[in-house]
Amino acid sequence: AIALKNADDVEVLIHVGIDTVKMNGQGFKGFVEVGEKVKQGQKLIEFDLALVKSTEKTELTTIVYTKTDKKVVITKNSNQQIEVSF
Repeated sequence: AIALKNADDVEVLIHVGIDTVKMNGQGFKGFVEVGEKVKQGQKLIEFDLALVKSTEKTELTTIVYTKTDKKVVITKNSNQQIEVSF
């Protein structure tokens, strides 16, 4: 899971898969450290989808927005990457 907070104190929690915490990080690679400031387009996490599926976990990924009264827009770009705007 990755937790983000922007300058407006909008908090976002991205959790890849359901019950994947039991994989103990196997198949996942993080590209940011706790407390690091990130930029738009920066890679945050990479994971082995086939491994997630093979361990009988689901790849369903939840994105939870907390502490916001702003409209959240989620789109997928031409590279199949998720983009979020407020």
